[in-house]
Amino acid sequence: MVEGEHDRSVLELYHGPALRRARIQVLAMRGAERAEASLTGLEALSPLGIPFFYLLDNGRRERQLAEHLRRHRHDEGVDVEIQPYPDIICVLPMEAVRRVAANHGLTPRPEISWRSFIAMHEAHPARSIKTRVKDKLGLKNLSVPDFVEELLKAAEDCGPADKGLDRIVESILARVGGRSWTLPNGAFDA
Repeated sequence: MVEGEHDRSVLELYHGPALRRARIQVLAMRGAERAEASLTGLEALSPLGIPFFYLLDNGRRERQLAEHLRRHRHDEGVDVEIQPYPDIICVLPMEAVRRVAANHGLTPRPEISWRSFIAMHEAHPARSIKTRVKDKLGLKNLSVPDFVEELLKAAEDCGPADKGLDRIVESILARVGGRSWTLPNGAFDA
């Protein structure tokens, strides 16, 4: 489970085939603020022994939520992972960001990097990092969803994601391993 559709799209872009081979379904839960309610429903599924993983961004609110969920949900079979960035788009190659800017007739300064965007965000976290990056590039007339769509499209040809995401997915795949789960009606093996 991930916070939102952008998270799901990034996981699909870089790890979709491996997750499908492991029969792992990625569900977008529509934001960290709904995570606890979403996970409460999983308590009813915990006797089935199917592992659930929740991947959260690394924002202040998400870290607080993750700590709360870790204390209260681990016994119900829900593992909480925090990715190493304030937003999943930070795993996309900076070359994708540069391509989006270039497609809109802009030339980003050579010193821009995810590290600089993250530092700006940590200093002033009131705005979303997606909005901050978009505005810093000068893409003020582009909506955040359109910006992310363009980033994902540009990232398809730009090379791999940041290794932090790879490590998280590899960890989840290792924990799932080759195990099989059968629901009581026998209709599902994962």
